[in-house]
Amino acid sequence: MTYTLPFSTPVQITQGFFGGQRTQDYGTHRKPNRYHDSRYAVDFGLAEGTQLRAARAGFVVQWQDSGRFNYADFLQDDADSELKKRAAKEMNFVTLCHDDGTFAVYAHLYYQGVDYELKERWKKTGRNTRIEQGQPIGWSGNTGLSTGPHLHLVVCKGSPKESVPIVFKDYQRTLDDRVLFPQLHKK
Repeated sequence: MTYTLPFSTPVQITQGFFGGQRTQDYGTHRKPNRYHDSRYAVDFGLAEGTQLRAARAGFVVQWQDSGRFNYADFLQDDADSELKKRAAKEMNFVTLCHDDGTFAVYAHLYYQGVDYELKERWKKTGRNTRIEQGQPIGWSGNTGLSTGPHLHLVVCKGSPKESVPIVFKDYQRTLDDRVLFPQLHKK
């Protein structure tokens, strides 16, 4: 299945597939979390407030945009566990279910950063809210467990949610963190 980039600004990948395998400047995609496995997640560095669009059509499964809190020090050895829990709960996101049963999670959205039209349609139709490819879904942000403004995009299948590789028809370069940042994967 082919996706389109969910934004129209120049592409800046800050962490690609296998980002959790970094041996230096540890990536944040180290292990599965309660939401999904991040092996094939991609982090796109975006300014806060960059408009996001659906990379592929699907139905809205869930969304949250009430979180304001960010905890950038969550990777530190002495990270405060209570702040980590709070930040995890305050991550803003949109989750879409595609026709093939896979789910796309768009995470770290801006406070109140889910598209207004999406929220209004959701109030009327709930999980029957269909979003077409390219339709606005929200704005990028820096909420939750995040080291800076970006969009965390991951596509998953199954339960527990297993991430799957994605291909963008409008971005032909690699998404593999080991190729993008080889200096961070040296042993």
